[in-house]
Amino acid sequence: MASPNVQTGGLVTISRTKEFSMMQRMALRAAHPVSIIFYLVGAMWSIFYLWNQNWVFALAIFVAARALGFAAVRHTHLQEMSETLLGKMALLHLHPANLAVQFIGAIVCLAGVWMHSTETILGGGSLIAAGHAFGWSKVNSSLDLTTEEKL
Repeated sequence: MASPNVQTGGLVTISRTKEFSMMQRMALRAAHPVSIIFYLVGAMWSIFYLWNQNWVFALAIFVAARALGFAAVRHTHLQEMSETLLGKMALLHLHPANLAVQFIGAIVCLAGVWMHSTETILGGGSLIAAGHAFGWSKVNSSLDLTTEEKL
């Protein structure tokens, strides 16, 4: 199983000698730009149907969009993808705390869409964004906001 390794200085490298786990393969494929486009289009239509209280269509469209997105990138070279910025971020997002925060945020956001509650939608979206911020500084030193720039 390939896993992100934090080097001295906090940067992440990927081990080249190991296989990826199923979760890592899924995360890397989900981070591919083509898969992201399918995800965004499916999410937009799903939110439309959920807003109109049609959860069956919302779920069907979301699942179909994700399946098409994964099918479109099934031949992605995972090792090369893991070395890109999106790939590194996808692997860092597999931290259990990160997954929990984003999952809770998604549930809150979807509940807000169902109830037509702007505040609930914004609260859920804020939790999702907070989950995405986890570990960014380990992807690239330019994303670290805690250290000063050396001139």
